[in-house]
Amino acid sequence: MDRGWSGEAVAGALYLFCGAVFPLDALVGRVAHQHPSLVGISDAELLALLVVMTLALGAVAAAMFRRCDFIARERGLIDRTTNY
Repeated sequence: MDRGWSGEAVAGALYLFCGAVFPLDALVGRVAHQHPSLVGISDAELLALLVVMTLALGAVAAAMFRRCDFIARERGLIDRTTNY
């Protein structure tokens, strides 16, 4: 079974639900008003939150990469001289 269309379906759904095509109020109705997520955060606080999250996730990703690289080299899956 060819699943080549699934990436386009996910991208289309994300495009639809990001509010670029229709206002989110038209899609979710009263649910958006009952659960305000980031309404009380200023733009500067939101930017700071995004920067902190980016740095934290970058540090976790770098640590995981180093750990997995170490394990692969210890098992002989990566040649230490040529990196192939």
